[in-house]
Amino acid sequence: MVRISEAGTTFCGVGKFGCRCGFLWTFEAELENGGHLLPNKVVFMEVETPERILSYALEQENVLRCPNCRAVVVEDADGIHFFVAATEHPRLYVDRADRDFLGGFGVRSPRSVSEAADQHLIMKPGLWILAYDDSGWSAEAHIETWVDENDELDATRMAARVD
Repeated sequence: MVRISEAGTTFCGVGKFGCRCGFLWTFEAELENGGHLLPNKVVFMEVETPERILSYALEQENVLRCPNCRAVVVEDADGIHFFVAATEHPRLYVDRADRDFLGGFGVRSPRSVSEAADQHLIMKPGLWILAYDDSGWSAEAHIETWVDENDELDATRMAARVD
């Protein structure tokens, strides 16, 4: 499943496929974002993970992790499987002073944008994050479309909503 290029870059041999979060795995994406290989000390949270998949994953030296949603990607003879790793969501700074009409926190500050870019996050509705600010506050949140003061969606902006 894993090979090393002449330049020493690590790739997976999975070809082109889409993660369940919308991230499209291609050879170019692997070159741009890195292979996102994890040492195989991964513990899976999903109760429905078949034992044969766990066994197969544990036999591998490394497994892939989606750079966007952090799903663990395992490929075996039956296809490609996605599992949530037992790690926290990607951390993303939020501006708690910048609120949308529904109380979501702004994620368009230069710091938020930079952190999202550094982690190769696809900032679209449904992405779960660990929102935080400089006060020490943090909470699990999901990215949603910004709602303006007229209760209208603003597709050009995103907000982090805490349930």
